Amino acid sequence: VTTHCQATRASIALGTMASPDDFVIPLTSTGYFVGSGNGLLPNEEIEARFIDGTTVLLRVLEVDPNTGIAWLHSVDSSTHRFINLVENLTPPSTALSEMRQGEHLFIASPSEGMSDARIAISSSHSTHRHLWPIDFFMHDHCRGAALNSLQHVIGWCVELNGAHWVVPTRQLVDVLHRLENNVG
Repeated sequence: VTTHCQATRASIALGTMASPDDFVIPLTSTGYFVGSGNGLLPNEEIEARFIDGTTVLLRVLEVDPNTGIAWLHSVDSSTHRFINLVENLTPPSTALSEMRQGEHLFIASPSEGMSDARIAISSSHSTHRHLWPIDFFMHDHCRGAALNSLQHVIGWCVELNGAHWVVPTRQLVDVLHRLENNVG
């Protein structure tokens, strides 16, 4: 099992931005990214650096004021027009699943690697209907891509009022579709 985890760890393209705590993953091959947006402002351009040394210039499209999640798009460094994802970066597979109490997940971040977490309460019983509460006692910070056992992205981990939550992929994709329609 350890070998499997080591091999898949590198397959998720995690990039860091200005601070090592601010990072992104590619969401689509058309150039959309999602990440932690502490201090990021719409229309700001910021460089993301990936583990393999690839750098991508990203424009901030939107930052959720509650969760701090940012949606970004790759832009050409000279024309500043939207561009598709560069070939050596691959968006991870995403899963639109519901999670149940006690279900195991991983949180991937460039600084902490892969960390184990569990769903604390099933999503249907959560007070924040659109968020999944998680037990994540071993770490102070809970920011990063939430992955299931198949290494598919199931959401993005955030901290709200001292508690740890997963914003499900479905919400990330809903915003993505809205942004795609606006850009289109």
